[in-house]
Amino acid sequence: MERSFLTCSIAERERERLAAVRTTQRLRRFATAVSVLLVLVLAAGLIAFDQYRTSENERHRTVAEQQVALSRQLAAQSTNLLSRNPDLACLLAVRAYRTAPTKEAAESLFAAARVPLRHRLTGHKGAVNTVAVSPDGRTLATSGDIDGTVQLREPDLKLRATTDWIETAVSTGRTDLDEALAVLLRGE
Repeated sequence: MERSFLTCSIAERERERLAAVRTTQRLRRFATAVSVLLVLVLAAGLIAFDQYRTSENERHRTVAEQQVALSRQLAAQSTNLLSRNPDLACLLAVRAYRTAPTKEAAESLFAAARVPLRHRLTGHKGAVNTVAVSPDGRTLATSGDIDGTVQLREPDLKLRATTDWIETAVSTGRTDLDEALAVLLRGE
């Protein structure tokens, strides 16, 4: 009886040892699988971050190219208007250079500076710091740097309306003055 008890005991201990070995093997396989998954997730995250960084660089490059193109377009418009409307040509040359200081914008700015102005923008206290032209070219919006007003003018610079900058920002939903003027001029 003792012998059968010992035999059963040894057999039970062997079963427990084998079960422990199987559990250890399962845990090692699980740890290995989790480690592999972690490495894959980390690699995917690094790839995603690199793609994000690449797309952001591409977006910045595209925006810069658009600003250069807009600057060149404004400079060309300024050059074309120089003999017919030197005042507007000067304003466009300034806007072209502020948009992007391209060679064309600088040339149009120097050319516009050599031509005497027919009209002066009056009505703002201090200097005019922002100018925007409507897409159809029939409205010019200016803002003063001291008085906080926005003036809407005809192509001949005749004053059409004056509004408060804050009112313009609230009505257009834009806090950047350039954007607010552009939205105001588009009639959105």
